[in-house]
Amino acid sequence: RRYSRVYVQHEVRARDARRGVWRRDGRGLTDPAEFRATSRVADHVSRSSDTPPAGCEIKGNVSANGRIYHRPGQRDYDHTRIDVTRGERWFCSDAQALAAGWRPAAR
Repeated sequence: RRYSRVYVQHEVRARDARRGVWRRDGRGLTDPAEFRATSRVADHVSRSSDTPPAGCEIKGNVSANGRIYHRPGQRDYDHTRIDVTRGERWFCSDAQALAAGWRPAAR
């Protein structure tokens, strides 16, 4: 509190009245336990994207070998899972994948 002693009384009053960042109505800070619980669910739901957008069945996969895309029928297509948190994504055409800097899978 070296630099904020002037504001201590205001902070205490705001916290006690649950105003500002201490609100619990969705516009302030969320209770830490509630945040962690909902984040885990949201992370699990948004992390995996096994359902492609309509007409976009090419899987863009990030691996140790770079950014590779897999087409339906290729050897690793069925085993490849899209993890959007790693930058993986779906493509609608080879041209789109190539333009984004991805290379086709060898197999």
